[in-house]
Amino acid sequence: MMASRFLRAHSETQHGRFYQWSERAFDAMLRGYERGLNVALRWRLTTLAIFFATLGLSVYLFIVIPKGFFPQQDVGLITATSEAGQDISFAAMQQRQEELGKIVMADPDVATIAMNIGGSGRAGNNGNMFITLKPRNERSASAQQIISRLRPKLEKVPGARLYMQAAQDVRLGGRPTRTQFEFTLQDADLGELNQWAPKILAKMQTLPELRDVATDQQSQGTTLQLNVNRVHRGALRDPAAADRRHALRRVRPAPGHPVFHPAQQLSRNPGNPARAAGQYRHAQQDLCQIANHG
Repeated sequence: MMASRFLRAHSETQHGRFYQWSERAFDAMLRGYERGLNVALRWRLTTLAIFFATLGLSVYLFIVIPKGFFPQQDVGLITATSEAGQDISFAAMQQRQEELGKIVMADPDVATIAMNIGGSGRAGNNGNMFITLKPRNERSASAQQIISRLRPKLEKVPGARLYMQAAQDVRLGGRPTRTQFEFTLQDADLGELNQWAPKILAKMQTLPELRDVATDQQSQGTTLQLNVNRVHRGALRDPAAADRRHALRRVRPAPGHPVFHPAQQLSRNPGNPARAAGQYRHAQQDLCQIANHG
């Protein structure tokens, strides 16, 4: 009874233009598939060979195509971060930075480099290097290949490391890092953090899957705190201090304990702390040459 109400004979059914157009398109596609199937069955061995060739090509492309969330690009620029010991002086850091730069510039595919040390809140034992490569049609290697062949040469520089990575058009994260990936370790207890961070770093450096493992923790630098007793200072004045005034200028420090910054030049401003001259910046024994008269 329900069928008599809803079903109609095929001759009595009326369809619109869109339905008729889609039916003609489907019939044409069906006829094309039928002709292709007849050709494939007529040339069975050829069809089977094409199938295996397509399968092998798919496997090859899966291997060679760059994989990852953001595949690595070659934009002709390599960014690098140099690192030395945390207690290194500026002069020694400058020397090692120049040694690293000479090795990079000796590569035939490198066009120019730009370097700087410290700055932007970075420690004095860190430096930046921006390596501009020659155009792709003028060099024989990609950016990753250049990094791979530079790495063993740069490791021969004593007391310094250079971490390199190819610059990318699209990158994640808001701050520059030494390597491509970054792992952040957090702890509410600073002492516990300083205890476990070196252990995790040492363990990760032993993993064969990782290379250029580094940390931005700066807790091993040499520090020196100098307290001056104003009461006894006058009684211990050195009579020969006048003979050394050609190297040090006499300044009157501001209220409080004077602080000596051996990495800065002398100041004529009496409100500034006393600072050592350039020739007295290399050893702790040079502190004995500082005469601060009140």
